[in-house]
Amino acid sequence: MLKAKGLFTICRFGASVSMLVRSETKRQALEVARLKIHTSNIELEHLVFKDKNGRRHSFHSMLAEQMDWNKSELTEESGLFRVFGTLSAELKAPITNEFHEEYLLQSSLHLPNAFLMNHPVLVIQGIPEPIFLRIETQRLEWKEKRNVLYILK
Repeated sequence: MLKAKGLFTICRFGASVSMLVRSETKRQALEVARLKIHTSNIELEHLVFKDKNGRRHSFHSMLAEQMDWNKSELTEESGLFRVFGTLSAELKAPITNEFHEEYLLQSSLHLPNAFLMNHPVLVIQGIPEPIFLRIETQRLEWKEKRNVLYILK
């Protein structure tokens, strides 16, 4: 059970992602990706989204709903493949005076680009080293057309 005080809004985050994998074949690259990242080992504890004015707003993951790997392509480096997939997670965001429900519903929130890169990157804590997921596309959808606020205690 979630234990939090205050008002939260619930939304779904969806993204097309990719990562680099070393393997001998395309098929093996997909299998390596499936073993490295799947719904039971994704921990998106804290995601920071930005609006068009650069203001930041924090979201917390409630549940990683889907992680499917569906395509791999050989890169210019031998034995290195870029594997593509889709990620879906349910997020919660606190409602504050600055980030109230109307603001969140009307804002175009997105994950910011990584430092020195033209795209966002999610860092998943893996064993033994972190795993970097490049965000190809992203979307943030509110669970209800008229968003419902939940009081979690």
